[in-house]
Amino acid sequence: MFKPAHFRGAIAAAGGHLAWFLFAALFANAFGAVAVDAFVLTVALAWLWVRPGIVSALALGLIELAALAINAIQYVGFEVGSREHRAMTVHLVFRVLTLTGLGFGYHGMRQAQARAAEASAAPTTS
Repeated sequence: MFKPAHFRGAIAAAGGHLAWFLFAALFANAFGAVAVDAFVLTVALAWLWVRPGIVSALALGLIELAALAINAIQYVGFEVGSREHRAMTVHLVFRVLTLTGLGFGYHGMRQAQARAAEASAAPTTS
């Protein structure tokens, strides 16, 4: 089911985050508050799934980094233990997991490219 070989972790984390958005929006009746973020995440996630590579991974990574910075600024303003604080903690964890998955995916992609280059450069015996 998961076609992209190297970005499975990032796709799983971002997909989980998207599910969290939809679940939270449904039960808190807050679709307006998450609509833009959920839409942008959906588009970036679909792009990485359909066309896995450095450009789509960088796009999702930049989106996640920007959102992580915004969420971190919001996070410090919430009272510890409040509903908003707990919800934002989940968002931050999903964003960090997605970025970690992107890092591991990029590393795996580079290793696979290096192995392929070695194999094509190896002399063949006749």
